[in-house]
Amino acid sequence: MSKVDFSKIATKYERYSSVQKYLIGYFWWRLKNEYLSNREGKSMQGWRGTILRIDLTNGKITKQPLDKSVAKNFIGGRGFNSLTLFKEAKPDIDPLSPENVLCLAPGALTGTGLGLSSRVEVSTLSPYSGILGDGSAGGNFPTFLKRAGYDQIIIKGRAGNPNYLWIDDRNIELRDASELWEKQLGILPKS
Repeated sequence: MSKVDFSKIATKYERYSSVQKYLIGYFWWRLKNEYLSNREGKSMQGWRGTILRIDLTNGKITKQPLDKSVAKNFIGGRGFNSLTLFKEAKPDIDPLSPENVLCLAPGALTGTGLGLSSRVEVSTLSPYSGILGDGSAGGNFPTFLKRAGYDQIIIKGRAGNPNYLWIDDRNIELRDASELWEKQLGILPKS
């Protein structure tokens, strides 16, 4: 293992202006105190500690604790989703079947207040290629998901009727979406 030359790091830090040092300290304080701990005040190092599993076929919602070794080795977002697909999606399944898995996971820095860090990775077996297909999206949803306490949502099965997932911090429900079915996006009722 190579030795770290701390004198070079200290020299680089000394070159920063007082404003830059203040900003570095401020963002580190926010990361440490506002984000890197869960609701109970326990340090999670960027994770909230809960995975949300949704079974659409049975209408069952379960919460499972996030394994710290998985969090450290796969970090978040694409890493969590890829591991889940590797473990749970059989290689010979039809990507459009209820056995396929749909995963949503925000990145480790989502919700920290750092610019451009509010991202969510959506992964599944692609109907086009039959292998891992994923996409990334931004906006408020990833931050709200992380601040509600969830590191990943895993969705399996097929619902008998249209549903949507309602997340209000620790209160999670599958709600009937029949009234929204086939409506245009601009005329949805406010809830």
